[in-house]
Amino acid sequence: MFGAFVLYVLNRLNNRQPFSLFTALQVKLDSRPVMIFSDMIVSSAIGAGIVILMLNPTSVTESVTAGLGLTGVLSAFGKEA
Repeated sequence: MFGAFVLYVLNRLNNRQPFSLFTALQVKLDSRPVMIFSDMIVSSAIGAGIVILMLNPTSVTESVTAGLGLTGVLSAFGKEA
């Protein structure tokens, strides 16, 4: 989840569209820091949950590898905001 959170923050800082539940639901996030932070937490938790459900890691090493793989895929498919 930490990797997904860092990816979200880096994408926002580099003016790229991060994986975002609220953006998918078309919620306006422009000037509301509480909503942006909530979106970071919720979207990161969804990303972590997807990794756990899809890959079912059984060790810390597998979890880290799976999380980094998903983070890499999401950053590669990120688009300019």
